Formats: sequence, structure tokens, C-alpha cells
Amino acid sequence: MPLAGKVGRTLLIAAQLVCAVILTTRTLERKGRWSLRLVGVGAATVLLILMTTLLNVDPSETDIQLALSPQGLKEANETFAIQFVVFGLAAALCVASVLALFSATLPAALFCVSETYVLQNVASGFFGLVLTCAPLFGIDVSEWWLIPLGMVGLFAVVYAIGYQAFLARIDAAGLLHVRGGEALALMSLVDLICLVFDLANKCYLSFLAAPVGVTILYQLTQLAMCALLLWMEFELVYNQRLERSVAVLNRMHVDEKRQYELFRQSVDAINMKAHDLRHQIRHLKKGGAMVDQSALDQLARDVAIYDAAIDTGNDALDTILVEKNLMCVQKHIRLTCMVDGAALSFMNLEDVYSLFGNVLDNAIEAVGQLDERGRRSVSLLVERKGQMVVIHEENWFAGEVVFEDGLPQTTKGDLLNHGYGTRSIREVVSRYDGSLAMRASDGRFELNVLLPRA
Repeated sequence: MPLAGKVGRTLLIAAQLVCAVILTTRTLERKGRWSLRLVGVGAATVLLILMTTLLNVDPSETDIQLALSPQGLKEANETFAIQFVVFGLAAALCVASVLALFSATLPAALFCVSETYVLQNVASGFFGLVLTCAPLFGIDVSEWWLIPLGMVGLFAVVYAIGYQAFLARIDAAGLLHVRGGEALALMSLVDLICLVFDLANKCYLSFLAAPVGVTILYQLTQLAMCALLLWMEFELVYNQRLERSVAVLNRMHVDEKRQYELFRQSVDAINMKAHDLRHQIRHLKKGGAMVDQSALDQLARDVAIYDAAIDTGNDALDTILVEKNLMCVQKHIRLTCMVDGAALSFMNLEDVYSLFGNVLDNAIEAVGQLDERGRRSVSLLVERKGQMVVIHEENWFAGEVVFEDGLPQTTKGDLLNHGYGTRSIREVVSRYDGSLAMRASDGRFELNVLLPRA
């Protein structure tokens, strides 16, 4: 093959890998001076392409007359060894590039590269299978424009399917949590298997002078193996994420239960003290003592905040409303509640505390970012409707809300440790066979929950 052809072939493979890398790393946070880092990665890639062009032995150049001969086997082995080194270096460069460009752990970078290689191998395998099968159906692919056009189209379809089926379901938090020797071993094995299968297809089938049927069978086996490996890696990362989410939610529930008990005791103590102070203020006013009246009035207003006993018919709801009301007073937020706590009698107190605590925490955080005093308000409604309990919360917000899987994505930079509040809400609702819906439009957020009464 002429030098220009070798360069073009190498650039084509590099472009395929780059496109796949873009899909696998889409959610990772870019490092500082990203453009400068990208230039460095590009320079390293160019050097590798030049080296590949000089070292690479194209399997298609093997003389068919040497097939099934010692010399043919020697050439096939040499070609395999050279390409194994070249593709190994390319994989190492990809891992280093991900680590250089993005805030990622080594296992996360290795996962991205593994998925990249597998996805590229699936697309390349499909394309090779099409080229092998086309003559059997009388399809002439000798026209120069058919092969690049077909390759682009087929790769686009395979990449789109792989993205929708696997990659789109893994966010940055899932990637960053890929850890452990097990993950490293599995993904290294995946890369090795894909590489060996791919190079064996390119280097040895011509040596064996394999019939078309054998070639097709091998290519189908390679595709099935790549699809299996893609699924295995996805399951590893996805299950790790689920396990971590369950662990975090369980810890949150334990913490919330402890917080509920502590705050309930604190509220009782505060209410008792506020009650005593209120009576003392009344006594001073009636006794005609020489006390500044305005000071007494201000003290009475301050005490009233803590003496605002709430009785909804549900102890946990009373506790959380007192807690969040105090928080709203401190942040100059108006909290409006119309709640029938008795309607939630079928729920565990800890679940009530967790559900409404997370709902109101999210609302207060969103409203707290607003400057307009008229929009710094949160409204909560809990009522019975037949055999259902309706929970409705509304609040204003600033900016935009992006939803994923029905839940708003966290706006915090630390994706690994945030975003569990809404998932905890959904987990509690699903525990009671309820439905959850959230929507945001025109600067107003709405949360709706329907719970069947037991």
C-alpha cells in the first residue's frame, strides 16, 4: 500500500477512536487549560500516527501465495506482533489523554478507553461483515465512494445505538466511582480480548485462506464477543453506581431518623421555654414594671417564632415543619402550608421526615438564591382525595433546571456526593407504590406526589 494510503488508513482509525472517546467522556469535567492540554494530546497523537505509518504492516499486503506456508505464517506473526504493539500504544495514549484532559480516576479513564475500543470494534466488525457478505448477494462495492460512505453511515448507526443503550445511562458520578482492582482487571481483560480478536481476524484469516463461510462465522463470533464485553463493562459500572446509591440512601435514612429524634426533643424543649417566657412577658406588662415596651414587644415577637407550635396530626410532619419554618424565618423566606398530617398516618414517621425534609430542603435552597423578596416563598399542600393522598409543593427558582430520568440534575460541582435528595424522595414514594412528577417552567418549580392510602 502506498504511503499516502497507510497514512489515510491510520487517520481513519484514529478518527473512529476519537469519535468514540467523545461519547464515553462526555460527562467528565474538563481540567484547567483544556485547550493547551488538547494541543499536547494532539501532538502526541500525530507522533503516534507517524510511527504507526512507519511500523505498520498492512495484512492486506500479505501475498496470498504465501498462505499456508511457513513464510506466510512468519509474516502473519510479525504483522500480529507489530500491530499488537501499535494498538497497545494507542490504547495507552488514549488513557493518558483522558487523564490529561479530564478530572478522572485511572479506572474511569480505563473504562472510557475500553468502551471506546469495544464500540469501535463492533462498528468495524459490522462493516467487515457487510463487505464479506456483499458479493454473496451480488452487491458490487468496488466503486471508490461506496466504501467510505458506507463506513461513515454504519459507524454512525452503531455509535448511536451504543450510546443510547449504554453510554447515555452512565453519568459522571457513575464514571468517577469506578474503582478497585476488580474493575481494572476486567477492563484490561476486555481491551486484551478485543485487541486479540481484531488482530487475529486481520492477520490470520488471509494466511489460512479461510473460506467465506468461516470468515463470516469468525466475524459474527467477534461481534457477539464485543457486544458481550460492552454489556459486561456497562453492568460493572452501572451496578457499582446502584450499590453506592443504595448505601448512601440507607445512610441518609439512618441519619434522618437520628436527626428527627434529636430535633423533636429540641423542639419540645424550645416550646416549653418559649411558653414560660411568654407568660413572664405578660406578667411584666400587667405588673406595670419599668420596662421598655418596645423591647418587650420585640421579645414577644421573637419568642412567638419559637413558640409557633404546629399540629398537623402527624408528629414527624410537625417536627419537620417547625424545623424548616425556623430556617425560612432566618433566610427571610415565606413558608405557606396547608397540610393534613393525619392523611399520612399509614407512613412510617422516619419516611415522612425524610420525604418532606428533602422536598423542603431543595425548595428552600432554590428560593434562597433569589433576590426578589416577592418570589422568596415556598408553598406546601397535603390533602386527601378519595383513596389517594396528594402532596403538592411549589417554589420559584433562578436559572434552568435540567431533568434526567425524571429528576432534576444537581447544580453542584460535586456530582459524586450530591443529587441524592431527589433520589431519596423517589425512593420513599416508590416504597408506598406512589407516583412522583416534577416539572419546571417560567421560573417556577412544581413537585406532585400521589400516594395510595393503605
